[in-house]
Amino acid sequence: MTSRETAAAAPALPQTFAAALRALADQAELAEQQAAELLREHAWIYRRAGERNWVAHQDRIQQGAMEHRTTTLERPDGAPVQYLPAEGTDGA
Repeated sequence: MTSRETAAAAPALPQTFAAALRALADQAELAEQQAAELLREHAWIYRRAGERNWVAHQDRIQQGAMEHRTTTLERPDGAPVQYLPAEGTDGA
């Protein structure tokens, strides 16, 4: 198989956490909640206190294994501030 055929045969990488979680659950034959718990147990993701969305651990981001898409907004004084977009928005 040529490299072009291999690239064409490879599935597309998930573009959102939800899509990646579904892909993991499908491949591991787990429910999505079980897949999320597996990632939590192995220090890939966590939830901040009072939040419902999962967040990647910083070391996984630095390894390049996970990323967060951020939105940059401006404060009234013009200073930029980066936010994690809410789940289900363009950046999720």
